[in-house]
Amino acid sequence: MLPKILYDEVNLSNGITAYGDIAIMDAILAKGEDFYESIPDVEYEEPIIVIAEISDGCGNLIPACWELSGRMLASCFEPIDSFHSFYVDENSDLHSSGTDLRNGTSFYLFRVFKSDICHDEQQWLIDLINCASELDAGIREEIDRCTLPVGIDFETAGIV
Repeated sequence: MLPKILYDEVNLSNGITAYGDIAIMDAILAKGEDFYESIPDVEYEEPIIVIAEISDGCGNLIPACWELSGRMLASCFEPIDSFHSFYVDENSDLHSSGTDLRNGTSFYLFRVFKSDICHDEQQWLIDLINCASELDAGIREEIDRCTLPVGIDFETAGIV
């Protein structure tokens, strides 16, 4: 099953191709307003985290993890200083890939902590990811053990 594309700033449908052109920023802002208005007001009890593989500009992806400042679904869609494609995979996980003109493409996964994961264990997972050189199978198992997909049916919510 192919991922469901929710929002794509990179492949704008109006034919604008030149990054840096003022017209591309106008198109992104116009499309973005419509997209952001369609996000339902979903608030999570537990923190939302971003699990990222960030490009270093040399073809390497470096793991990183941080807690979002808000617990609202809309917090997942705030720009991270690059052109983004937001999509949902076959496991209902919300992802984003961001293309930075200097460093290349970075990848983001948005998850929410399970309710039985205490604050110390939440911080342990964030530290584990931030100290790793890659997101290996063991780390991915810990991510699955401690977190859940953000858990919204994007199609039913009218976002797709």
